[in-house]
Amino acid sequence: KTTTGSLTVSPVAASGAYSLTQVAGAHITNWRAVSGGAALWLRFDELPGPVWYQDTSGSQPPHDAFCMGTGCTVVNGGRFGNAVQLDGNSYVHSDAPVSPTAYAVAFWFKASQDNPTAPLFNDYYGGEYRVKVDLEAGKICARIPNSAMCTAAPLSNQRWHHVVHTYGAAIGGQKLYVDGRLEASAPGTGTATSLTWNSNFGGTRQNVPSYFVGLIDDARVYS
Repeated sequence: KTTTGSLTVSPVAASGAYSLTQVAGAHITNWRAVSGGAALWLRFDELPGPVWYQDTSGSQPPHDAFCMGTGCTVVNGGRFGNAVQLDGNSYVHSDAPVSPTAYAVAFWFKASQDNPTAPLFNDYYGGEYRVKVDLEAGKICARIPNSAMCTAAPLSNQRWHHVVHTYGAAIGGQKLYVDGRLEASAPGTGTATSLTWNSNFGGTRQNVPSYFVGLIDDARVYS
């Protein structure tokens, strides 16, 4: 049987003819389609223990993530399969860029502390940031330059919660969804800059660093 379609090849691959053979009983996955066109998708489904996490978004080149520190551990009991457990001294870093004009981040988290104050996601780089999603006394707060918002009440502790933060001119600013519900919105669409931003989960590289304690799973960035 002959199938047709397109195949993304790494831009650093050597020029020449390529062939693709499908083994009987196996299947070929289009990860760009499965991820919904994400720029980064960290499923944290590696075997327990590693400090390197595969980007399964299908982006080329991939934006694989790494543990910054020594306190990241892939463990069983994630929201889907495994999850990364952070001990309060480390965070997960990827070079996946965050757009200065429109983006979304989505992830699951489970805090190990009551009403914590800790970073969940940010693109902190070179002393600046375009976006921050933090826990502040149990509430989820999101910030972009000149615009901030928080949920009205703290979340239930030590339970899985799903967070989506998005901004852009098309939606009139920024919006924060928690467990499928719109919890906050605010004007503002960020500020363009020539710096290269990154994606950090569970910590920040500020001069006075802070860290999250708990589990993070199924983290995605659309940019």
